[in-house]
Amino acid sequence: MNFIKGNRLKTAVDGGPPTAETLRRSWSLEQTAAIDGMAKATCGSGPMLHTRRHMASVVRAVDAVFARADVHRREHYLISLPQRRNPSRRRDAIAGNDLTIGTFILHRDAMKDRRAVDAAIAAQIAEHARRRLDRADETTTAFPGYFPLPLYVWLLKKFRIFPRHSIGFTDYRANQVPRDFLGCRVEDFSFWPVPTSPPGIIAAFCRFRGRLSFSLTYFSNACSATTATDICHELERQLGALCD
Repeated sequence: MNFIKGNRLKTAVDGGPPTAETLRRSWSLEQTAAIDGMAKATCGSGPMLHTRRHMASVVRAVDAVFARADVHRREHYLISLPQRRNPSRRRDAIAGNDLTIGTFILHRDAMKDRRAVDAAIAAQIAEHARRRLDRADETTTAFPGYFPLPLYVWLLKKFRIFPRHSIGFTDYRANQVPRDFLGCRVEDFSFWPVPTSPPGIIAAFCRFRGRLSFSLTYFSNACSATTATDICHELERQLGALCD
């Protein structure tokens, strides 16, 4: 459970937290293969197999840590999932944007059953595609671009109009990272996105040359260092426990 504390990330959000802390973990090729094998053995069929398993592990880790700490838990968790747009569909709103952000609802009562969590995620991914919600998400993202900047900032500060997510999430495959940099071979690569606030915490998986890595980035006013460390350790347990 060797999680490395990363450098503080400076943010430029007016009135927002000045820094974000990061914890990072990278697994070997052998460990990654074992994690992937557990996903195939424990998750149902359907698209985005490994992403579904990673998301389920993150949410179950958060729920387990909150339960042990006797933190008040809501009846459900809201978690975001960036998804690639269907390349066959015309992009109307944002030039170059191939991602949309879907919001998934996972009920707390299902947390004890890892297969139930996976089934809930798979069903919502299928519904997202069936109803073409990628187009709706793209339009929603582009629409504020027509607002004057003061109005846009004012709306963002009125965050109560938006659903309060429990944790941010992303799963990235680093296919376009160069093999060499400044004459040196690139052996490992990972990234840690800065979260929005709320929720002020985001979990990120990255796959580079077959190796899987993970980072948890958080603002101190949203999550304590102890809680963040506990979530990381519980996540690693969940990634191994999913094959019980």
